[in-house]
Amino acid sequence: MKTLSSLYKKDTENEIWIRENYQGIPYNDGDDVENRIKEILQLCENVDVYSKELKEHCINWPQTYHFSPERSNILRPFGDQISGKDVLEIGGGCGAISRYLGECGANLLTLEGSIRRASIARERTRDLENVTIVADSFEGFEVEKKFDFVTLIGVLEYANVFSGNENPIKYMLDKAKSFLKPDGKLIIAIENRLGLKYFAGAGEDHIGTPMYGIEGRYKSTEAVTFGKVELKNHLSASGFESVEFLAPFPDYKFPSFILTERALELSRFDSKVFPVLCSRRDALLPRITNFNIERVWEYIDSNGLTLDLSNSFLCVGRLEPTNENYNSPIAYSYSMNREKKYCKEREFFSQENGEIFTTVKFPFHDEGEVNENSVVELITIEDQEYKNGNLLILEMIKVVTDNRLSKEQLVSFFERYLKIIGLESGIPYNYMNVDTLLPGDLLDAIPQNIMIMGNDEYSIIDKEWIYKSELELGYLLFRSIISIVNVVTKFGMPEELHLRTVRDFVFYIFKVIGFSINDEKYNSYISKEKKLRQSITGCNAFNFSDEVQLVFKNSSDVVSESIVYQVHNHFETKSQYEIEIDALKAQVENLKLSIDTINNDREFLLKSIETIMGSLSWKITMPFRKIKSIIFNKR
Repeated sequence: MKTLSSLYKKDTENEIWIRENYQGIPYNDGDDVENRIKEILQLCENVDVYSKELKEHCINWPQTYHFSPERSNILRPFGDQISGKDVLEIGGGCGAISRYLGECGANLLTLEGSIRRASIARERTRDLENVTIVADSFEGFEVEKKFDFVTLIGVLEYANVFSGNENPIKYMLDKAKSFLKPDGKLIIAIENRLGLKYFAGAGEDHIGTPMYGIEGRYKSTEAVTFGKVELKNHLSASGFESVEFLAPFPDYKFPSFILTERALELSRFDSKVFPVLCSRRDALLPRITNFNIERVWEYIDSNGLTLDLSNSFLCVGRLEPTNENYNSPIAYSYSMNREKKYCKEREFFSQENGEIFTTVKFPFHDEGEVNENSVVELITIEDQEYKNGNLLILEMIKVVTDNRLSKEQLVSFFERYLKIIGLESGIPYNYMNVDTLLPGDLLDAIPQNIMIMGNDEYSIIDKEWIYKSELELGYLLFRSIISIVNVVTKFGMPEELHLRTVRDFVFYIFKVIGFSINDEKYNSYISKEKKLRQSITGCNAFNFSDEVQLVFKNSSDVVSESIVYQVHNHFETKSQYEIEIDALKAQVENLKLSIDTINNDREFLLKSIETIMGSLSWKITMPFRKIKSIIFNKR
């Protein structure tokens, strides 16, 4: 096998290595999209994982996908292991993961089949000398070096598309394995064909059609995903002796939480809250789902099916059997869409006695200047006690997702919540109104951060921020309501049929609990929240739209929109079939032309034979041919 330097030539214009005469693979996000991605990178001074400039450009799906710092979360559990190691990234795309691996200090070789995307990945890693970008097909790629890590992040599913091999999946896994050192690891991130969101109506990620993967409608030349058992069997068939699964939520593209198999087995660890809190963050979730995903996860968890129905898999394959490391984290939580100095990593550990504890890191807290205009101050507590109980927001989810939205239940819930705020602030519940001023350290005292451990016992967890000014109770209530809106897919039908938008819902809750607000007060809450988000993220990332339509159960709007959605999908399927029919018709026409050509050739040959046999020379030489035939027969 030849070395990389002799097989590939340096493209000095794009600063990538490329095989001679290589033309690239037919895969891209569109010319305009990819050219824009490269243009943005060229215009930005800072292109690191946490770049403010790039976050400002996260305004649509392609740019968010390529620029968001959350993309790298999928490999953060391995960050410390990767430093100083030899890493082969197969399918580097536009360099989002490449950038992270390079910043971790890996000796990185990135393979990308598209020449343009390889050049974009180089632009993203332009200041990292430890990163080498190669443009070549996976089948054609050769290198003598062995690696500590090989990654297939969103790549294995495309094996059928770009390989002419009889068994593309096995071929890709076998070849990836051949690049590993004996103690190396193959890291795979891929969608789960049986992920819960697909049962809820989300389109298959590569085809776009709902139920496509679940019903097994993949064609032999299409991208294909797998369930847990299928994927494990593929890895075992390629000789991986040890296979570890982790569940990223909401999916592997932008994971906020990553759970290990151990986490899902421990009775003292409440694993259900992670998928519940982030289900709505999935950008590819349809507006109207078949059921309330946030309610279903609790029962999936209690039946031990969380990993089997997770929307994606993070998978680690090893060539040799390995013993489980009980000192390693059981779960990970990441808050990376922030100002760099505020980025937070949380790890959960299980002790020998079964107790859970957490560590919190702010890796870059000492970097960057203090923003004097920030409305908050960070609380940097590195170790925190793990609390067992039920998050208050889980109770609220059940209240607002009943078939009917009950005023009585809403009043009861918020009365309980406000009494907790009263105990924390020293202000009796009966004396509260929207203008009541609270201590700034109650900014995070919203239902998703309140753990109920008994009838009268509670704890406020995950307190990160202190509001620099006094905190209005009305603003805290506004934050609590918005936090609920952000996790619920479908609300129960309200008695007030005019209730439609987020704004309507906020006013409705205030009215139900006896706290009246006007437009001026409401707009002030939105303004405060925008300033808060800007202080935390460092950019204008909070695009709050209070006119967003909520989805209510059994409403005529939902039914009609669901029908429209189904009709749209039928038309898409019809269009796909029409394209296939047109292609088949073209093949038929080509075959007809071929048949006509063959018939014409046949007629020409028959006429030629007839002409030859009728010629004088043929008749004169006939006796000689008969004599020749007799002689050959006697032999």
